[in-house]
Amino acid sequence: MPRSNQKESASLPPLPHIFGNGTADRILITLAANRAMNIGEIARAIGVKPSTAFTAIERLRYAGLVSKGLHTTNGAYVELNRGFAAHRQLYALLLALGRTWPAPNIQHEAMPASPARKVSVSAALQALRSPKLTVLAYVAKKRSVGLGRICINLQLSHSLASVIVNTWQRSGIVQSRYSGKSRILALDPAFPAYRQLRRFLRSIFEKPQ
Repeated sequence: MPRSNQKESASLPPLPHIFGNGTADRILITLAANRAMNIGEIARAIGVKPSTAFTAIERLRYAGLVSKGLHTTNGAYVELNRGFAAHRQLYALLLALGRTWPAPNIQHEAMPASPARKVSVSAALQALRSPKLTVLAYVAKKRSVGLGRICINLQLSHSLASVIVNTWQRSGIVQSRYSGKSRILALDPAFPAYRQLRRFLRSIFEKPQ
């Protein structure tokens, strides 16, 4: 990671891994701030090897969150996929996350818009293969829901669901309380991008499947 980013991150809470891992989240935030970028620019901006950036980008492209284009002089570049069904909600979420975990602004030549690929929200979620994101979306949909209900409706073991919920709670995204012996979960309004995250997560169930 560049030294300037290390200095900034020292006083920031850890970036939550909403989209699978920290690399994927930082790539998406960086693309929201800078629009189209080539892989080398992205790797330098977030402080990882180009091969690491490439692997994360391919996963995001497979899920339909980003798209690739080709520039006549700068070669292949990447940007957020405008054909993703929840593109507007995703873009708003990434900008909100960027206000707490800012991405560097990169000066580069403007790129033409890459071809948009239509991808439904459910297809993207399935491609990401992330039980963590599925649980988070279900909590957002229900506003307040018991851990037992999550296990039943999402067909998860109690141990796996507990690990996932504990991870989100440590990240500051989910809060929990007990009603008798039942653990009740909800999104934490104190999370910096709470409103934008809630809108994006709820779009997973609201968009046409």
